[in-house]
Amino acid sequence: MIRDADCDGNGTVEFDEFLRMMRRYSQNQRSKSPDDELRDAFNVFDQNGDSVIDFGEIKRTMHFLGEAVTDDEVREMIREADLDQDGLVDFEEFKVLMKLLRSRDGHKKKKSKG
Repeated sequence: MIRDADCDGNGTVEFDEFLRMMRRYSQNQRSKSPDDELRDAFNVFDQNGDSVIDFGEIKRTMHFLGEAVTDDEVREMIREADLDQDGLVDFEEFKVLMKLLRSRDGHKKKKSKG
């Protein structure tokens, strides 16, 4: 599955590749809105199905995606996305987290090119 998602063949699944994989494996991809696609991604992170994402779920999913994140980076992601400051990320906050991850991924790509 990871090999299929790794479009550029660099051995890791970047966030944009992850979203493409989610679209590909979604049953009704043509009728899915961006929020539906984000909901699918949220459900991948929400491993226990409790409608919130905790530190461990973010860390494990990022590892699965080939992202080597430190505990401090995960805490920072949660801190920036956790609008109600309960230490968890719900779906609305997840949208914020996805923007952070896209930004982080774009920054890494720029650094590796320059």
